[in-house]
Amino acid sequence: NGNEINNIRDGAYCTMTDANGVQKDGICASGECKGLATPNRKFPTPHPSSQYPTPHPSSQYPTPRPTPLPSPMDQGCNTYSCPKNSLKKEKVNCVTKFDHCDCLPGFNSKNKECVSCSSFSCPSNSSPKKDCVKKINDCVCDFGYELNKKTGECETCTSASMYTCPANSIPKNSCPKKGKDCKCEKGYKKRNDICVLKL
Repeated sequence: NGNEINNIRDGAYCTMTDANGVQKDGICASGECKGLATPNRKFPTPHPSSQYPTPHPSSQYPTPRPTPLPSPMDQGCNTYSCPKNSLKKEKVNCVTKFDHCDCLPGFNSKNKECVSCSSFSCPSNSSPKKDCVKKINDCVCDFGYELNKKTGECETCTSASMYTCPANSIPKNSCPKKGKDCKCEKGYKKRNDICVLKL
């Protein structure tokens, strides 16, 4: 009858031709394609035709309200700009005149300007002891150097003149030469040119 099939498992869907030559859907049973109770039945699809729900709804999530940036200091009351080499005084809110500005270290006020107060440059291997350097005495030689008063330069200390400070002490100057040029660290006191723990 045209309904015999081979190598098809039972329960599989198949197509059969009836006595009138009309093709109909069937189901495999015992090696034959047998008609279904309901003609022209459609095979079920692996997935329903409706779309699966998306992970997120189509509507956009509301964005968080942006946090406003902190506004800079109100510029409305600042009617004066501090000159070069100066800064606004710490306790002043509104800069309206030169008196509201402080000159940087090493500069002095003159005619509402901040000009360098140093008239002397420290030599190599030295650094200034104060903001306004006017002479060699305002400079200090780096450790391991000593001032040559004739040349005005900081020269390397000679090994013969260098003194090694004892334990728990530090040198008072850049080129210690004896025990008196050393001082005990905090918590220690000097005894017979050595530093011992305070009791």
